[in-house]
Amino acid sequence: TVRVGSVIGNVIKDKLLIVLRWFLLFGGISISLLYLNSAVYAWWASWGPPSETPKLWEHVALVRFGIFVAIFSTAFFLFIFLKQGFNFRDSKFKYIWLTLVAAALGYPQLNEFFQVDMCLDSGGSWRASHFECINQ
Repeated sequence: TVRVGSVIGNVIKDKLLIVLRWFLLFGGISISLLYLNSAVYAWWASWGPPSETPKLWEHVALVRFGIFVAIFSTAFFLFIFLKQGFNFRDSKFKYIWLTLVAAALGYPQLNEFFQVDMCLDSGGSWRASHFECINQ
């Protein structure tokens, strides 16, 4: 015999999982769009109005765009991962997601590291407040 309480508990659990999936998807998309908006503004500030720090604004735009990509893709990954019947172990999607997040978050940091390194190797001085090399 099947207990009624057990069936009702499973139905509630399934409904809560559905709500959680959609909440995480829409929440992740919403937060990521805020970062995209911020990245677009920073990109515009790098070339739009006259500024003393256009290269810094470019770097800020790149970092924020990376965060946008990471949050956006994570929201979709969680939406798929929390689906009933999804097999995480056999999924190739997890490798695509991990690669995308690592590239999105890692590229701005590597870019900064190599720019600073090239500046110092050439005898210059790195000005972090302006994200530029001086005395080259």
